[in-house]
Amino acid sequence: MITGDNINTAISVSKSCGLVDITQEDIAICTYTERSGKLNYTLINAHGDPVGQIDPKSRAHSDKAIIGAMDNINFEKISKELGLELNKPIDLEKDKILIEISENVRVFARMNPQQKALIVKIFKEYYKSKNYTVGFCGDGANDCIALKHADIGVSLSKNEASLSAPFVSAIEDISCIEHVSIQGKCALTSNFDIFRYFCLYSVIQTIGLIFLFANKTEYSVPMYLTMDIPIALNLANAMGLLSAAKTLTKKLPKHTLFYLKFMTSLLWNILLTFAVIIFGLWMIKGDEGFYAASDAPEPSDEAIDDSIPTYESTLISLVAIQGTFHVAMSFSLQGMWKDRFFVQVYFMISLLLYMLYMIYLIFNARNFWPAVDNFLMDQYNFVIFDKSMRWYVFILCNIYSLLSILYEVLMIWVFVDRKKKDKDKVSTRKIEIAN
Repeated sequence: MITGDNINTAISVSKSCGLVDITQEDIAICTYTERSGKLNYTLINAHGDPVGQIDPKSRAHSDKAIIGAMDNINFEKISKELGLELNKPIDLEKDKILIEISENVRVFARMNPQQKALIVKIFKEYYKSKNYTVGFCGDGANDCIALKHADIGVSLSKNEASLSAPFVSAIEDISCIEHVSIQGKCALTSNFDIFRYFCLYSVIQTIGLIFLFANKTEYSVPMYLTMDIPIALNLANAMGLLSAAKTLTKKLPKHTLFYLKFMTSLLWNILLTFAVIIFGLWMIKGDEGFYAASDAPEPSDEAIDDSIPTYESTLISLVAIQGTFHVAMSFSLQGMWKDRFFVQVYFMISLLLYMLYMIYLIFNARNFWPAVDNFLMDQYNFVIFDKSMRWYVFILCNIYSLLSILYEVLMIWVFVDRKKKDKDKVSTRKIEIAN
């Protein structure tokens, strides 16, 4: 706690808010002796009266630890002697007393704005080696400097402090830190997952296009629109609507797309798409009408014609549609910082509709609803597979999705230390919070 109130008020508030656990910790007033360069600890009782000098090390194996409380006068003595300034780096190895302050002192009273920022800077330097994050909550103009220097600055009001704080909370107490961290991790991973999704679905679409160009054809315009708007944009929106996790963990999400898990996942899906298309093109040659369809007029060498229905364009378009929606499932399986896709009703309804539409396209023989069937098949330039080939294509598309999802599940298990993951499941992260 860093406050402008007097030290007795600060100690009282720290007890009442649980910052100091009086059942397991005792409070000592810290004073600084300039000659010796050491902190002196004066133990106080429950009423705030001094009991006597004490050495915190003597309580190392005791039931109750010693928690220090320091006022602005003693902190100013330390600052002047060590030459602490906001625009200068802090050397903990040289100034050992700052390590002692970071480890033992938990309550800072009567601090002015610059002193608050210096304390935040000391804690940042100390906890940097421990991979901890230093946050600061404030609600007044005297907190602005500290809010700017903290790793995470959160204003608890919409007044003066909100001008300097990266985050402004409507919850006017420090419990907002947990909510900001949970929502922040969810927002970061959602943005990355959606970006990954658009990258990979575009790659899948492009791989199919390469094979289509090799056969002097292309996706039809309605097929592009189907993949891009009702499927891709809708699923990206569904991914963005996934709710944040209910609890906060120590583990941090990746802040870059260039890491091993993502790159291996991307490479696997690319290779899998190539394999599925190559196998599918070989498989449809077994269709009874395949060669008859190949006798259709070929486009000239100067142009690519997307108006001629072919078995190749039909198979590749179906694979591309399947890849467009199963990638969204693959990238929404992590579940550490936000809900998995199967928790959200909107996501599941969308996936169910896409799956039913895929079944309809694969098994469409223009006899279910002739007017609609003929319109869609003509717009997509699809041919009709024979009965057995429809089942083969249906199984191939589902194996394609299954292998992509299973690989993502495998990557989640491989890249997460199970023992560490269990330990990290805590309700709150160890963040140094100052108020």
